[in-house]
Amino acid sequence: MANDAWTQTHYTYRVAWSVEDGEHVATVAEFPSLSWLAPTPVEALAGLADVVRDVLADLAVSGEPVPGPLSERTYSGRFVVRVPAEVHRRLVREAAEQHVSLNRLVSDRLCSRLTVAVRGVCDLTAVVRRWENPTGRLLKLIRSGKLLVAVRQ
Repeated sequence: MANDAWTQTHYTYRVAWSVEDGEHVATVAEFPSLSWLAPTPVEALAGLADVVRDVLADLAVSGEPVPGPLSERTYSGRFVVRVPAEVHRRLVREAAEQHVSLNRLVSDRLCSRLTVAVRGVCDLTAVVRRWENPTGRLLKLIRSGKLLVAVRQ
């Protein structure tokens, strides 16, 4: 369902160093074919946000469907995962030993893995939302190239 209020700031951005390219590469989850290379994370993010804005305008003009931002989708908190029978057996045994449900055990493991995976990684969605009107300390950090510090604090 398209929403006219969606702008390039509503989407899920990531910026990482590309050893292969020798520059920072920005990506956006909702548009996997789009990316932007630049010498700094700020320039990569800004370049990609501009491209996403242009793509959204083109999609609107052509009447093509616009992918909804991940941040604005509704999630039930439920999904099905198929695992080999032996893995299922071991998980059930471990859950019983810990006196928790299988669901609790698997949920806790997923959450702990996700926490480790995102530690030190910058989720730029919040920064992009403030991109159009950065103020105070954030503006100083953007100008100094220390944007990642602002996100982590």
